[in-house]
Amino acid sequence: MVKGLLFSLLWFALICVTVAQQVTVDTYVGSIIGERIEGTFNGSSYYVTRFLGIPYAESTEGYGRFMRPTRKADFDVPFNASTPGHRCPQRVQNGIDMGFSEDCLNLNIFVPDGAIGGTEPKAVMVWIYGGAFQVGSQDTYMTSALSGLNDVIYVTMNYRVSAFGFLGSKKYSYYGMDGNNGLWDQHAAIKWVNDNIDAFGGDLDRVTIFGESAGAASVIYQANYDGNWGLFQRAIAESGSVGPNWSYSSHPDKQFDDFLERLGCNDKAEDMYKISCLQSLPLSVILENIGTTDIFKPVQDDDFIRFDPGQMLHDDRMSTSMFGGLDILMGQNTNEGGMTLMEIASLNQLTIDDIKDGMSESQFAEYMNELFMVHNIEASDALIASLRHQYTDWNNPDDPTTLRSAVLHYAMDADYTTAITQRLKSHAHSGGYGNTYMYVFDHRPSYSTAPEWLQGANHGDEIGYVLGFPGTYGDVAPYLPAQDVQLALDVMKYWTNFAKTGDPNVKDGSLTFWPVYEPEDATYIHLAAGKAEYQTREHFRREQVSYWTHVVPAIREMSGHTEFSDWAPCYCVIEKSIFAELEIKAMRDNLVFYGVPEVQPGMQENCSISIHGVISTYLDIPDEFKLDAAYRPARRGQGNAAKPRPHIARFHNGQDRERVRSASLDPTIKQTLKDGNIGIGPQLPKDVRDARKPLYDAMRAAKDAGKEVKFVGKTLYINGRPYAPQPEGDR
Repeated sequence: MVKGLLFSLLWFALICVTVAQQVTVDTYVGSIIGERIEGTFNGSSYYVTRFLGIPYAESTEGYGRFMRPTRKADFDVPFNASTPGHRCPQRVQNGIDMGFSEDCLNLNIFVPDGAIGGTEPKAVMVWIYGGAFQVGSQDTYMTSALSGLNDVIYVTMNYRVSAFGFLGSKKYSYYGMDGNNGLWDQHAAIKWVNDNIDAFGGDLDRVTIFGESAGAASVIYQANYDGNWGLFQRAIAESGSVGPNWSYSSHPDKQFDDFLERLGCNDKAEDMYKISCLQSLPLSVILENIGTTDIFKPVQDDDFIRFDPGQMLHDDRMSTSMFGGLDILMGQNTNEGGMTLMEIASLNQLTIDDIKDGMSESQFAEYMNELFMVHNIEASDALIASLRHQYTDWNNPDDPTTLRSAVLHYAMDADYTTAITQRLKSHAHSGGYGNTYMYVFDHRPSYSTAPEWLQGANHGDEIGYVLGFPGTYGDVAPYLPAQDVQLALDVMKYWTNFAKTGDPNVKDGSLTFWPVYEPEDATYIHLAAGKAEYQTREHFRREQVSYWTHVVPAIREMSGHTEFSDWAPCYCVIEKSIFAELEIKAMRDNLVFYGVPEVQPGMQENCSISIHGVISTYLDIPDEFKLDAAYRPARRGQGNAAKPRPHIARFHNGQDRERVRSASLDPTIKQTLKDGNIGIGPQLPKDVRDARKPLYDAMRAAKDAGKEVKFVGKTLYINGRPYAPQPEGDR
């Protein structure tokens, strides 16, 4: 009854807007005309200036389809930003015309009163929407409350989804079809903000990207892409991260070929004609051929994503130097698995109401098998038994609700909790200067449409509280319970204060103190409505995270199923390098690589190798002397005979450096790493190799002679004496 009344009010609520006043801003790309409007939240009024549908890239129609975005040309005349832009093409149910267009790469900006032309630049928050990388539009997240109530600039963007954003294959990379175009769109929008937001009163040194679900995974991808250096300083990831099966594609080449075949483009003799066929088809034909089971996701393209995303689920030490330098706020809701169960029911013509009283054994088996398929897991008897044991409530093991809870918690831990915890640890371990914060949101919205038995916060439930109940219905806060409104005000204040300062806490003490996340105690804030103050707790689902990061991989290895999110124990052979010559021994559990010259067949170790083969980083070695040794992983059973697959890390003035946690290493090993981290690999420019060669040769000769070698600052010392290269004529 309350729900029905609420939605009736939502439908008939009027947007509280006075006659719009035009405002013109002169930007780097030309003049843009927006509108100053009045908005209200829970009866309190404010003013913002909004700019809608600003194009940041050219249309992707024709030759731009399935390709990276192209920067929008400057405006010849003032651009009227008073109406929303087009939505990006995507599959929709029931053939509803959503006004899709391939000219959809546009953004919206909401500016608080006084920012334009003001003397105090405002913090900027850039929203990236979720939707499993398959659906989504910025229009859903239109809100003036976040900006008007909290004195920040709020930006949303459209980016391409589904096949248009994430169809890709390395086979066709020569033609620019290597995928991740949706991520490149996001990057282009972030770059546009960096180039132009100061004209709107934005502070270029206080830019935060934030998003939910696939938007949160996008935030983590953007935070690990070095092309974003300096474009933003903070990141908020809500209910999502990189690592779970849903966040990346393991086999994009096959999917690409299947899509070509379905569209009739695979019979062309030359690859270039296949691509031309894809780009020349009518938009409607492509949309008609995207089925309900077609899931297009980010891929490892060795450009935007230069690491195996699946490995991030299992290695909490993987992070880039950029990621470590950002302030990070991450968290999740208490019942994330609810959305997964509802999606499984929908896809399999099941009814979620069938499990309102719990699950029977047959229903449990049906849902678990679906989850195994979603996660690309072969269900061995040992793994099923282990999962049953892990998720059974042994105080009440025969209750049907126990089986239902087992499936709910399994879906949540596999898809969200583990990956989020790993990235929090990764950031805290990175050695960077960024702050780390964690939250758990635990409130079922009064307007929730989830089944009544699904208590707590479902996937996506926090969004309304973060953005101030966005939508086209105007101020709905007066129709909500007071505790919902207060929770929204508090969450907005936490989020925007983090965007302003890198710390969610407020100076006046009006909100519960939110401590920094430390791996040792994993402190987080518990956000639940109706409390006198919010609680801080430790180690959210610690046992379950350990289970997924250690027990499940071990069971799969013993069962002979080593492919889990493309991660598996492997052998590492360090290619010929200074590390091999130094005969650095493996510190199993602490060292992230094996620095022995040869790894003997039969050695079963987990190669927790950091992103794209990084071995040593964040050490006190001059940048110009730094070089990562390469590694070749060989699948178990292949030993050292495996075909080399070198993953070479590159340094660009230290900005492309990856970081590895090294604080726990044995001091001797750590010092040896510091002393020996140089090289002259073929990936370096010839002039750099030539400049390093004398130093490299001297160090190698000294090592061969048994002399003591170490660096002090930028100086190489041999047996305690500084080494000085001899002039060419004296040699």
